[in-house]
Amino acid sequence: SRAWALGMALTVPALAVAGYLMIGEPAALDPKNIEGQQGFTKEQVQEMVGALVTRLEQEPDNAEGWSMLARTSLVLQDYPKAAAAYERRDKLMPNNPDVLSDWADVTAATRGTMVGEAEALAKRALEAAPTHPKALALAGTAAYQRDDFAGAAALWERILVQIPAGDEVAKGVRASINAARAKAGMAPLAASAGAAAAAAPSPLTV
Repeated sequence: SRAWALGMALTVPALAVAGYLMIGEPAALDPKNIEGQQGFTKEQVQEMVGALVTRLEQEPDNAEGWSMLARTSLVLQDYPKAAAAYERRDKLMPNNPDVLSDWADVTAATRGTMVGEAEALAKRALEAAPTHPKALALAGTAAYQRDDFAGAAALWERILVQIPAGDEVAKGVRASINAARAKAGMAPLAASAGAAAAAAPSPLTV
């Protein structure tokens, strides 16, 4: 996830911030309003982030502004600033699973481990959305780092059932599951297990 974000360089968050500063919300998120703007340098993005911080000092209750600051700081690899922005966003609109998962990811990057504060945030995300893929991935990583390999496998299996059969992503998820199962002394996951579970009726279906 982080590799993909960095691979997108600075363009996407920079466009969002530029649109926000020039147009305001919600129009800043409309692609036609920022069409043709690209190729921002890191220095230009940092300058826009400074302007965004100034605006947020004037509008401290602007939840979307804090989200933008968090995402842009993440791409700039300023993890402490990103974490602080996610914390402010959570106080304004609590228990959003996307925000909590991203905050957990940033916290893990800052501390070098998913165990502890980052895991607690991932668990909060799962309380809000029990099938949230990123929250499941992070909670599973925390379990793996605590040597709870069976727990990690179980959490990651809940991701696998959400992936369409034959999808390339399923291969990587299955490999991680089987690596954890092996460390737990468990047999590899059956080849059809994910697809079969995905096809079964959900207990949450009304």
